[in-house]
Amino acid sequence: MAAISYSFIPMAVSSASDVATTEMLVQAGNPDLAASMKAGKAIYEGKGTCSVCHQLNGAGLPPTFPPLAGADYLLADKQRAVKQTMYGSKEPIKVNGVTYPGGIMTTIDLTNEEVRDVVNYILNSWGN
Repeated sequence: MAAISYSFIPMAVSSASDVATTEMLVQAGNPDLAASMKAGKAIYEGKGTCSVCHQLNGAGLPPTFPPLAGADYLLADKQRAVKQTMYGSKEPIKVNGVTYPGGIMTTIDLTNEEVRDVVNYILNSWGN
């Protein structure tokens, strides 16, 4: 049985209260997902600066920066993951039983495609 990976295609948003709502399931090994993940890794480690706080291995830096690897909070609501990639997290969150402060993340200007790619990378890396 093949594993199912998630691929998100964020739509343009009209205000900070709007979120990307289109989700598309893609079979693991799909070349579009592989290309998206490759681009997402480059954003995660480069332009997006995600790895500075969440680390290259997704482990984060407790107690300030939450892990993305195996994070119950992240995996519980994938649409929220898209929204927080776009706008940051303003409120404290609890990840794997540990509370992390909110309002720390600074957002980087990313296109819809870049958001899709970096979220695809995060949701399909480190055993997620």
